[in-house]
This record gives sequence, structure tokens and C-alpha cells, in this order.
Amino acid sequence: MIWTRLVNALGAVLLLCTSWTQAQTAALRQGGQASAVQIQALSRSAPVSIGSTSVWPMPNAAPLDEDGNVQPDSTLVIRSTDRFVGLSTNDLVVIYPDTAAVGAAASGIAQRVQAFPQMGVTVLHVSSFSSLQPLYQTIAAKFPAATFDLPVSYAKQRAF
Repeated sequence: MIWTRLVNALGAVLLLCTSWTQAQTAALRQGGQASAVQIQALSRSAPVSIGSTSVWPMPNAAPLDEDGNVQPDSTLVIRSTDRFVGLSTNDLVVIYPDTAAVGAAASGIAQRVQAFPQMGVTVLHVSSFSSLQPLYQTIAAKFPAATFDLPVSYAKQRAF
């Protein structure tokens, strides 16, 4: 009788440990929600906040879209407010009338600059998410009146 209880208790502990390990290693993908265990480790550091977007980057996680396909030149991120998982294309959107000046200020920092002068929008692309915050700080210091956005997609766009 005591052996039966011991075996049952041991089985319950093993099941709990297996579930916890699976939660730790579960592949995150766009459109999903991170577990409390995954968030716990991230919450020790402040999220990256640019414009109205506040996310924790997952630089070591494969940037998987909803279908499980790796998206090149992207970073998986978790929204700090509700744990939703999205994809960042490592772009910084700058809304400022003088797009040429923004592009010149980003020269040498941004990998690619796309200016849309008729709208007063410049999209700056960097190779890694970790380069976004320094780029944002540099541009914000030079153009304090500018508005910024960090585009993140939480669902894959599909053709109708």
C-alpha cells in the first residue's frame, strides 16, 4: 500500500516536471501567447519601448510565423501587456517632415533607409533587433519633434 502511494506520488512529480520542461521549450510563433514561465525570465529586464509598442525581444528564438515558417531578417517579440507573440522586421518608423535629414542622420547606423517624403515617413531597417534602441535614441535626440513606431505583426497577412 505504501509502495502504491509512493509510485503514484513519483508519477505525479515526473508528470509535473515533464509539463514544466515542455512549457520551457515550447516553440513560440507569431500569433501565439507566451507562457507565464517564459515571461518570468523576461520580466527581469525592461521591455523595449518605442512609440506605443512595448515588447521583449526573443533573439535566440527562431522567428516563426503562424504557419511555423522561419521569417528571415525578423525577430520574434512578446508584447509586454498581454504576452502575445509577434514578428518584428527590425524596422523603425520615423514620422518627421524632413525625411532626407532623418535618412542622413541614420546613415552608417541603419542598414536600409526608405523615405516617403510626400507622407513625411522614413522607415529605417537594421540587421538585428538589438540595434533598434540605439538607432531610436540617436534619431530621437536629433529630431525631438519626431514621432516613432516599432511595427510588429501579430498575425500573418493572408490573401483573400
